[in-house]
Amino acid sequence: ASFPGSWRSAPGGAQAAPPTTTAGWGLRGGFSDDPDQVFFGTHLDLSILAGDLGFRPSATLGFGDDLTLLAISPDLVYRYPVPDIGRLYAGGILTMQVVFMEAESEFEIGWHAVAGLELDEYPLFLEAAIGLDDAPDVKVGIGYTLLAR
Repeated sequence: ASFPGSWRSAPGGAQAAPPTTTAGWGLRGGFSDDPDQVFFGTHLDLSILAGDLGFRPSATLGFGDDLTLLAISPDLVYRYPVPDIGRLYAGGILTMQVVFMEAESEFEIGWHAVAGLELDEYPLFLEAAIGLDDAPDVKVGIGYTLLAR
């Protein structure tokens, strides 16, 4: 059954296309500076907030510089279409981190800005983040997203 005003009903009884949203998960990895680390992790891509605004939470585990860093970042990103290439995005928010050192650990909350490029032809993205407070100074990474449209 079609309901008036829903995406399923269109003038003349034709079926309208559903709203364009993406939801998926994937893997990511890269390098950071201060601390100098290699990191690996996972992310969700929930591009369903409003139009081009998406929610992309991630969790990474970094190794190096005599410590291990567990970071959880619930990023909000805004996407800008780039014809024939993909989408640029920018955003950020806070990052929650647990820093594991030799015999102790500490919890920190920091801020970061993130920007990247999602490719249309492949489910890959390139990303850079700049730490604003209690976050790695710079993170550069690549990710792979399995999408369900």
